Amino acid sequence: MKKIDLTLADQPALRAELLSEMGEVYESLGLYLEAERLKRQALSLRRQALGPGHVKALAEVRSLAALLNIRLGREEEAGKLLEEALRIAQRALGEDHDETLKIAGALANAWVGQRRHQEAEALFLDVIDRRRRLFGEDHPARLIALSNLSGLYHAQDRYEDSARLDAEILEARRR
Repeated sequence: MKKIDLTLADQPALRAELLSEMGEVYESLGLYLEAERLKRQALSLRRQALGPGHVKALAEVRSLAALLNIRLGREEEAGKLLEEALRIAQRALGEDHDETLKIAGALANAWVGQRRHQEAEALFLDVIDRRRRLFGEDHPARLIALSNLSGLYHAQDRYEDSARLDAEILEARRR
């Protein structure tokens, strides 16, 4: 780490890229706290080098939030990061940008973990609608959002709604 910091002191964007990749590797190895540290450093460098509204900085927030939410069970912290990132992405990239929609989907998932089901459902439905309008019914990103909404419905014991969405996903994948 020190060698990277010293050798690439004048290249923060490259350092951020390396730290981000290392964070992904550490996460895949189950070393979540070390992964968090590396991802936070990468995020800080990306914000410095590129600005908080740059797509790579926003993707780094989403990656860190996923680690916090899914691996570390820190849904509240993940949600706060994603709420801020969504506001920035909407301003910097626009409502329909792919990264904005990815952040919105991640935020909805964090809200599910926080038991904020109504807010999560509304956000999932918005993402699904935007993805349909932008890319069509069968786009993989839309199907992922549908699957996430189906999971929410299942968690709420709304089995018929969940099954309806699962059937829609299956039919789309067959086409």
